[in-house]
Amino acid sequence: MAGEAARTRRSWLLVGLPAVAVAAGALAVGLPVLRGLGVTGNDPPVVVERSAFAVVCEVSRPDDCERRTRLHADRRPVPLPEHMRALTDWQRVVLPAPSGGVVAVDEVRAAIVAAGHPDPVVQIALAGDPAPPGTVLFAVPVYETCVIGHLGGGSHDLQVVGRLPDGRCLAG
Repeated sequence: MAGEAARTRRSWLLVGLPAVAVAAGALAVGLPVLRGLGVTGNDPPVVVERSAFAVVCEVSRPDDCERRTRLHADRRPVPLPEHMRALTDWQRVVLPAPSGGVVAVDEVRAAIVAAGHPDPVVQIALAGDPAPPGTVLFAVPVYETCVIGHLGGGSHDLQVVGRLPDGRCLAG
């Protein structure tokens, strides 16, 4: 038993010492390289934010893909933390349920304002708008983003997108 314990210790020393030496060497080489890149032990971590959007289209509606893609054109990308912040804030909004597929513009506007968003654009969507024509389109500034969606006509949608270069949520 004593001989077996000694062999186990020697095995750990044979494996452990080289592993410690390799780790120390990597640290010794890595720190000067990082310092050469302007990174020191006191620097804050570098945060890289990425954003992307995916478009999910209704196959039965050929104009749907184009409309959804056009909504993202010429807008500032929205990093994920901003996207989540806007969605979290939007949860306070209780939109009216369509009655027979119909929603009143004034009811939608009142629900959005009651949730703390004083400047929504709420209108009936026309051809070329980022919503199916005839539905109630809403565009609401939420922090540095826009929540844009529609209700009515048997469908609904909601997206968080960046603002247009002029700061508005909808063009025109």
